[in-house]
Amino acid sequence: MSRKQRLPKDAAQYYDWLVGQSFNIENQIKQVPKISLEEQATMGASAAEYTPQNLQKVNALTARRSQIEVEAQRIVGQI
Repeated sequence: MSRKQRLPKDAAQYYDWLVGQSFNIENQIKQVPKISLEEQATMGASAAEYTPQNLQKVNALTARRSQIEVEAQRIVGQI
C-alpha cells in the first residue's frame, strides 16, 4: 500500500490537488520566455537566462512551488 492510499480521503484529495498545482506551476515556469543563446553570448559572463522582469516571474513561481511542496510533505508526514 502506498503512502497516498493510507491518507484519509480529505487529506489524499488535498495532496492530489497540491501535486497538480505543483505541476501547473512547473508548466508556467517552462512557458516564461528565455533570452536567446545569441543574446546571452553577447552579454558575456554576466549572461542570464531571463530578462529581469521574467526572472522575477520565475522566482515568484518557484517560491510558490516550494511552498506547495512543503505543504505536501507536511501532509505525508502526518501519516
